[in-house]
Amino acid sequence: MSNPDPTPRDKSHLWQKGTSANPGGRSKIQRALQSILDEAAPDAVARICKLVNSEDETVGLAAAKDIVDRVLGRAKVRDDDGKPVDAIALAILELARAAKAPE
Repeated sequence: MSNPDPTPRDKSHLWQKGTSANPGGRSKIQRALQSILDEAAPDAVARICKLVNSEDETVGLAAAKDIVDRVLGRAKVRDDDGKPVDAIALAILELARAAKAPE
């Protein structure tokens, strides 16, 4: 059964020149939200940097982790074979296995 695709594509299934996957662009709400977040970003970064030196170890560690995750990217979770996996999918899989396990 074929899935009719109204979007014009070439033989290699790439977009044809002059076509767009999102011809309407971003919505007004998305643009407004992005503008608000852009304005708040410097304060958020300053707050996280200040929290790194918190007397509460948990707060300081969480702030440091946020900074490292944003600068270097989040560390990939790997399976037993060393292949990267989605951490959320892995957690769901473990919960499913635990639910099936006999008590």
